Amino acid sequence: MRPRRRWSTACTNSKRIRGTPPGPTALGDRARQRGAAAEALAHYERALSWDFDLPRARTFAEALHAELKPLGGGGAHPTVSLPKDRLGAAARRYRLIRELGRGGAGIVYLATDTHLDRWVAIKVLHPEGGRRTAERAAREASLAAAFCHPGIIRIHDVDPEHGLVVMEYLPGGSLRMRISSSRGRGLPVPEVLRLARGLCEVLDLVHTRGLVHGDLKPANVLLRVGPHALANPVLGDFGIARAPGGGAHLAGTLAYMAPEVRAGTEFDARSDLYSLGIVLYEALTGRTPFTRRQLLSGPPN
Repeated sequence: MRPRRRWSTACTNSKRIRGTPPGPTALGDRARQRGAAAEALAHYERALSWDFDLPRARTFAEALHAELKPLGGGGAHPTVSLPKDRLGAAARRYRLIRELGRGGAGIVYLATDTHLDRWVAIKVLHPEGGRRTAERAAREASLAAAFCHPGIIRIHDVDPEHGLVVMEYLPGGSLRMRISSSRGRGLPVPEVLRLARGLCEVLDLVHTRGLVHGDLKPANVLLRVGPHALANPVLGDFGIARAPGGGAHLAGTLAYMAPEVRAGTEFDARSDLYSLGIVLYEALTGRTPFTRRQLLSGPPN
């Protein structure tokens, strides 16, 4: 006789197992079918707090969050409820306000630093495995902190044990948000030219230090508030930055990844320049030049 699965395991599945309570994903599906968007979002977020790698729950959570935000029903609280021990000792100093964004590496929250009375952004890395998460947090913090340049995100604090990186908060949002607000029309050419110049200056600094950023994309280009925000972009997320060389493992974001990086061959600063070209193309047109199918089928011609 097969043993029953506990609720904590069943919660990651959308199908209900006989004899066990329905998990958050299943409850989210039911609420969404009833038209209760806010309730559905809460259930999907609960499922993601158990296991972020749930494509179905993540897809619906992101869609519902975007749907509710214009109505004032999203973004007021953290989008994912973290377990109480996830922040560790940092929970005594930082208070989470709401989610700012999420990606393959982690979730970024807006928070308040209660000791210094200021806004900060806290990246909470996904718990892929204690040592791996700790190494990534420490590496990202040390690389970014070494620059001390206005075009590189400032790091305030790091907790490798819990996978936390505390950074400056940039209220201008990201280039991804700016492009999305154009509704597919892209940004004005003069603004994109200023953006290109600013990003080239920042990348030149990174490359002069002997590093390749490795994950240049609109979500990692942050903006300050002001009329010249695009002319002074801030580069964030140095989690996979590394020195040029061969035999690199596949890392980065497919849509912006240079062909040699996808092939696992030698890469150098030119790989970042390829990504820059994709970013600028998207900034001008509102879309990336290649479809996912084209990218998966092989290097573009």
